[in-house]
Amino acid sequence: MLTLFFVLLMLVVVGEVLYMTIKLAWKVTKIVFAIILLPVVMIGLAAAGFMTLAIVILLIAGVLALFGSLVAGAR
Repeated sequence: MLTLFFVLLMLVVVGEVLYMTIKLAWKVTKIVFAIILLPVVMIGLAAAGFMTLAIVILLIAGVLALFGSLVAGAR
């Protein structure tokens, strides 16, 4: 009976750790995308002559960032 209790608690602990690692990986992915990938893509678009597309993407990202900060501030 004690072994069953131990196994159940270990499964709960492993599940919690797995949940936290997936959550952390998602946050790291968002940070890498926002800090590294998006500026590189924007510079590449501007260098390739797609300045209009780069400006549109930049405006969309700016509006999303503004709304995201407003929503986060309302909490």
